[in-house]
Amino acid sequence: FCDALSRSSVAYDLVLDLGLTAERLRRYELVFLPTCACLSDATVALLREYVSAGGRIVGSFDTSLYAADGTRRDEFALADVLGVSWLGSETAYHTWNYFAPVAAHSLYDGLDIPYWPAPAVGLDVAARAGATVLARYHAPMAGRYDPLTPLDKPAVVLNTFGRGTSLYLAGTFAEMCREFN
Repeated sequence: FCDALSRSSVAYDLVLDLGLTAERLRRYELVFLPTCACLSDATVALLREYVSAGGRIVGSFDTSLYAADGTRRDEFALADVLGVSWLGSETAYHTWNYFAPVAAHSLYDGLDIPYWPAPAVGLDVAARAGATVLARYHAPMAGRYDPLTPLDKPAVVLNTFGRGTSLYLAGTFAEMCREFN
């Protein structure tokens, strides 16, 4: 995401979860959590507090699915904030797979693209009550020239938590940005 932000002339800071404080988080309008799998309970609590107080986060793939020591949790530690529950699996997509918008949102302003390329891997999730699915993956296609498959699992989920919001990208979107610019 750093490369995408830089190419778009958006100023940003890199902030590590090590030594993170509520004061530091309050300086930011938006915090990206690109595949931030391993988060400590203390960092999870700080992020939950930040969003509840009006902050905004964008999380992707397995953000908060592992403890700080690398142990996989049964559920996202930020499930309530992200608005999703993990179904215990992931789906591999090929360069001929897609996801598509399913709900109108200002996020799509100026982007009149009906099918978007899917990232290499999508985490299989279900939206929690109150969360809005903005885009869904098409079920994996067997090959490049096969007919388009029906819409399937959530790809992009918007959630309100307290006074803040989160946008969850259920896949390796940051890695896709890095690979394809």
